[in-house]
Amino acid sequence: MSDDGSMPLDSGFHAVCEKFIEASKIFGASAEAPVLFASRMREAGFVDVSENIFKVPSSPWPKDKRLKQIGALEMMNVTQGASAFALRVFQQAFGWSKEQTELALVAFRNDVKNRNYHQYCQ
Repeated sequence: MSDDGSMPLDSGFHAVCEKFIEASKIFGASAEAPVLFASRMREAGFVDVSENIFKVPSSPWPKDKRLKQIGALEMMNVTQGASAFALRVFQQAFGWSKEQTELALVAFRNDVKNRNYHQYCQ
């Protein structure tokens, strides 16, 4: 995600994230489910439900020193771990080969490293 429009919708980052969310729904465990936890708890009758949503930058683009450090760590996490989370998921959900997945991940990694793109995960 990007709040300031710096990340184009046709970016590799956006494409891989959308495919991952689509795959999670195929498996019956939506990656978007945590966004719904608080509202579902309220609907179930719980009161005094609090929700804290954090935006984690995916690279060291923020000006804030702490967020810049978090972004640097997250960039290493997602660029080095991308194959680990994507290979099996995309193969089982979409029948992608290792080569197809790695090709998509090249654009994903390039976008994560691009500090002009102000992307984050929450």
